[in-house]
Amino acid sequence: MMHKEHKHPERKIRCPLCWARHKTHRYFEDDLCWIADCEKCKVPMIVLKRHSMRITKAEYNSLTENFSRIADSALGIDSYIIDRHQRKIKDHLHWHARRVRDAKKSVISFPY
Repeated sequence: MMHKEHKHPERKIRCPLCWARHKTHRYFEDDLCWIADCEKCKVPMIVLKRHSMRITKAEYNSLTENFSRIADSALGIDSYIIDRHQRKIKDHLHWHARRVRDAKKSVISFPY
């Protein structure tokens, strides 16, 4: 991934998710998010298009619905968890669909 300076309303940021190239399989994209295989984990990952961790309840529901549909198709129904824990990139919302057998941490949920 190429890291570039990106103009953000409050500051300049260097975020690999903001500048992610389309290197892996793309499953879905709309005005809110995109879903592709994570370059490092090799599992489906959903990424909020705007650089933020804040989402509305309606956005949360939309993200969950779209991601579940793609993960069901890619990994199989009931064979994965949606891992909402931000490990390395903590300020840009993204989730991974991890196979149950590979999941190391429990699902972190939003307060909705």
